[in-house]
Amino acid sequence: EVSGRLRREVAERLGLTPGIPVAAGGGDGGTGAVGLGCIENGEGFISLGTAAVYVVAADRYAPKPETMLHDFAHAVPGRW
Repeated sequence: EVSGRLRREVAERLGLTPGIPVAAGGGDGGTGAVGLGCIENGEGFISLGTAAVYVVAADRYAPKPETMLHDFAHAVPGRW
């Protein structure tokens, strides 16, 4: 979604047109999931980089702090 419009002073510094739409994006895990097609409940992938992360798409928020399992928002609405 459009989060705002590029301010004149910023556009001038960047050589862009003032007022162009600025959109917010998702985090690296959520956007990576979209790129890999990991959207439906139960689909997953492993991301190996600075950290190793096992990502599984879910249709509900269900953290388990006692097992150190985190829940993060997906880039797709209604997914975690």
